[in-house]
Amino acid sequence: MKNYYYSIFIILIAVACSTAKKGTKADPLALAPQWVKSTPIDRDYYHGIGIATKSSGSHDFREIARQNALSDIAGNISVNISSSSVLGQYEVDNQYSEYYKEKIKLSTQNYLEGYELIDSWENNDNFYVYYRLSKVTYERIKSERIQKALNQSEGNYREALAFDAKGNPLESIRFYIKAIESVKDFLGEDLRTDIDGSNQSYTSHLMAGLTSSLQSIRIVYPVKSIDVMRGERPEYDPLDIQALDGMDNPLAGLAFISRFSFLPGKNIESVTGANGKFNLNIGPVETKNKNEYLTSIVDLEKLVKGNTSDQVIRKLLLNLAVHEYILPFQIISPKFYIETVEENMGDIIDKTDVKTELSKLLSKDGFEITAEPSVCDYKITVNATSSKGTEREGRFSASLNGSFVCNDQSGRTLYRKTISEITGLGSNYKDAGQDAFTALAGKIRINIYPEMYKQLFTR
Repeated sequence: MKNYYYSIFIILIAVACSTAKKGTKADPLALAPQWVKSTPIDRDYYHGIGIATKSSGSHDFREIARQNALSDIAGNISVNISSSSVLGQYEVDNQYSEYYKEKIKLSTQNYLEGYELIDSWENNDNFYVYYRLSKVTYERIKSERIQKALNQSEGNYREALAFDAKGNPLESIRFYIKAIESVKDFLGEDLRTDIDGSNQSYTSHLMAGLTSSLQSIRIVYPVKSIDVMRGERPEYDPLDIQALDGMDNPLAGLAFISRFSFLPGKNIESVTGANGKFNLNIGPVETKNKNEYLTSIVDLEKLVKGNTSDQVIRKLLLNLAVHEYILPFQIISPKFYIETVEENMGDIIDKTDVKTELSKLLSKDGFEITAEPSVCDYKITVNATSSKGTEREGRFSASLNGSFVCNDQSGRTLYRKTISEITGLGSNYKDAGQDAFTALAGKIRINIYPEMYKQLFTR
């Protein structure tokens, strides 16, 4: 009997020990160490608590917990952006700053060194692990990393300066970007180094050099300005444009974006050939403005993408200012001469609704109307004649026929429209004929003039 009670006692002791190690079913964390329940606070250390579930059956739950603990440590390391850093000095928005901080937190975990395992604990469901990292150790390792990054970056910086001296902006830009990429994890820091005998902000100096190289790329237009008749193609069409470096050498394989102010919302993408040139097709210039322009700039997004795959660097460099080259366009407004020959029941009409309507439409669209046919660019001729229709119960009708023609200076017909059987009503034939001419003015406003405009200016 003694052996029986002794066996029961041993079993109870074993169960109690097992419960002490893995917690209780009523409260899984009842017997857990304090660090499991709340992360320790210590001004000398960064602390990381990692948890991994056992229920998945994975044999890697210990490694998962370790990685989670290191991620916790990295998350507790503050990422501050110094006002003296490149991110503080250049116009970088808050959205980018937050994006940068998150990326650096993720990057920090990959470079954590010197951390130590303090304890681990588990229950039936989860495995817990506790690591910590001395702040002094972290700062020492960080300083070593900064110095290593600076050494690598400065080698690329010297290459960039060498290409600057040769007037080769594309190669200098490439090495400036590589130099910035080398210190990307410390762009929020006030990195300083000796440059030209003085202690300067290093990354700001790199950005300034990169901007200078970008702005040394020149675009040369074949003319200083373009004069073009509205609705016509300019003399220089297509327009040959050349990109040159600081030594007047052509820059091949460089992407540009061009925009015509009279074609809003349309970006024209071009790449220079072996001779450093690209050309733009202009086409007819249709605008009511007297002054328009062409702008061409380096396609910064393509240039940056071609030199780095790092998203942090790409987002930063897209804030750089590139020089915009402008070619003015002087728009010459065509002069119109209007000639109307209108007969109402055999009588010539001196002042008609037709001529008045045409003058109003042309003036509204910015065209000049001249009284001298010898100086006009376009001549509009309207011939229209009314004739008697029918009479019924004191109401009279009239029918109007004729033509609408627009010629250029050489007499070439650009637009023609036959006017047929426009009807008018009145208390007599003359009034009916006048009503038909008023209807013709409305038809010109609604149908004929828009057709002519399209024919002349949207070819």
